[in-house]
Amino acid sequence: MRVLIIGGGPSGLKCAFNLLQLGHEVFIFEREPVLGGLARSFELHGTKIERYYHFICMGDTGLINMIRELGLDSQLRWKYTRMGVWRDGKLYPFTSVLDVLRFPPLPPVERLKYLWAAFRASLRKDWSDLENVPAVDWLRQEFGLIAYEVIWKPLMQRKFGPYTERVSAAWIWARIKRLADSRTRFLKRERLGYLLGGSETLIGKLAEQVAAMGGHIYTKAQVDRILIKNRRAYGLYVDGSEVLGDAIISTVPLPHLIRLLPEEAEPYQKHLMQTKYLGIVCVVLRMTERLSPYFWINVSGDDIPFPGIIEYTNLNPRPDIGGSILYIPNYLPREHPYFTMDDEVILRLHLDMLDKMFPHFKREAVTDAFVFRETFAQPVCEIGFTQMMVAQKSPIQGLFVTENSQLHPHDRTISQTFDLADKVTQLMEIEVQSLQPLR
Repeated sequence: MRVLIIGGGPSGLKCAFNLLQLGHEVFIFEREPVLGGLARSFELHGTKIERYYHFICMGDTGLINMIRELGLDSQLRWKYTRMGVWRDGKLYPFTSVLDVLRFPPLPPVERLKYLWAAFRASLRKDWSDLENVPAVDWLRQEFGLIAYEVIWKPLMQRKFGPYTERVSAAWIWARIKRLADSRTRFLKRERLGYLLGGSETLIGKLAEQVAAMGGHIYTKAQVDRILIKNRRAYGLYVDGSEVLGDAIISTVPLPHLIRLLPEEAEPYQKHLMQTKYLGIVCVVLRMTERLSPYFWINVSGDDIPFPGIIEYTNLNPRPDIGGSILYIPNYLPREHPYFTMDDEVILRLHLDMLDKMFPHFKREAVTDAFVFRETFAQPVCEIGFTQMMVAQKSPIQGLFVTENSQLHPHDRTISQTFDLADKVTQLMEIEVQSLQPLR
């Protein structure tokens, strides 16, 4: 079969890798000039660095297995990391049990309640009873009202904004569980992983393997429409030309897929529209000095608009770049002014916030600054999201879908994306037995 894949991110590349192993002919069409999707990189003084932060947890078996299959074991590193909480003008350690027991913004009894709730969440395996429970209600009940107000409320509101009250408890539990599984024991610190050279090492090697196996990869290739006749997908309209195929896999966000479908697919388009998204505007700074000893700082308090600061080089030192690399993410509706605001204005606003948060921060220490945007980065997993989740096999024969919203209750990770790619290619392999080639 000739399979056409829309999108050259981790999911598209993994689908291609799987299908080529099964003997299919594969074409990838990526609209950006580089591969990687949300894991793509940019050049900083001649060295590749990822636009958005990524890290590996000990339970990310899909990614770890792929790293081994690609022969990248020697590039994988593990490190115990530290987390901090910024609140009321102070930065507190929040990594170990002892840190929590000493955390001043919570009364002593509330600190114990917080630890007990985190421990219970780490042991939970079944999330089905959380599916229809609002995350805010579950967090209040499990962690206590004070811990919710101090820790969770600021994070939820900065992450989901107008959707805060609609997020499923299953989603927030999965976030807690993933990080808990990166501790060898509950009392230990989180042990996180990274690849030397960052995500570019993985994306570059995977693309190299796909090409070596005979896959066709096209960048700067704009897919304008999915060609459908009699409820059967038979090709793509790419850069003004028809490209025929026996099966199509879409790996792009659902709003982009909606745009590619013709009018005759309107009922399916309406189903896809049920899933809501937030975009991301991420500020990336390179500094000559380290800002903190923490890999991750959760921001609490009402006067700072972003949810956290990721000092990536406290996980992956990147000596090839030098200095310290900071990511400051903002999760926002696509209508937010940041999506059209000048980069210089956004950078100035964020530097003002760093001035306010860290008395020792020096603007002259910032040597490079960037702003990156994605309109549809974070699916909103609402209460009862399983009922509206899009199936990997679409109602259009020959069209398959793999997309971040299908990870529910888990959040976007490269590892989970690889798992989705495995599932959709297995599903397609079964389905194509009944598909007659169109050529």
